[in-house]
Amino acid sequence: MSEQHKSVYKSGADDGFILGAYLSVWFLLLGYSTENVYLAPLAMLMMLGVPVLIFFMLRRAYVRAYGLSQFSELWLQGIITFVCGTLLMGVVAYVFLRYLNPGFIMNQASVAAGYYASLPGQEARSVAHALQVMIDRNMLPEPIYVVFQMILLGVFSGSMLSMVATWIVRRIKVRSRLDDITPGD
Repeated sequence: MSEQHKSVYKSGADDGFILGAYLSVWFLLLGYSTENVYLAPLAMLMMLGVPVLIFFMLRRAYVRAYGLSQFSELWLQGIITFVCGTLLMGVVAYVFLRYLNPGFIMNQASVAAGYYASLPGQEARSVAHALQVMIDRNMLPEPIYVVFQMILLGVFSGSMLSMVATWIVRRIKVRSRLDDITPGD
């Protein structure tokens, strides 16, 4: 199948693989930033790069179609890209949370409880107490539940981001097929 005539599903899946690799590196940087603070700014930069990456992916598809893609077609491609990408990131996140750093969720809950305990006000103390109770009673979510929530959040926010990116992509003029035809052909 030529590059020009790829279906929206194939394009979304192909781009999803690239986005998934990108999101996986982002997640690992974020996960290891608790051990190495120099990774946190890089992870934040990567997070800011997601809208840029999806813009270029959708723009490439729009240009490939000579600007004839419908809004819904590009948006669907963006949604499929995020579904495939977050599923790939989810596998990496699960391996990280379950096998590479099984205490990560507990450690983050402890840090959050300590942070809220240090804040003034009754509401902050209530949150700190609730977190401490969850830690003491072993009520923290399992890695699979955390990953599932990450995937759902990624797909939903990616859908909204794709909608905005699609709107911007379609506002930038693209050469038409007629521009490629020279007089006298």
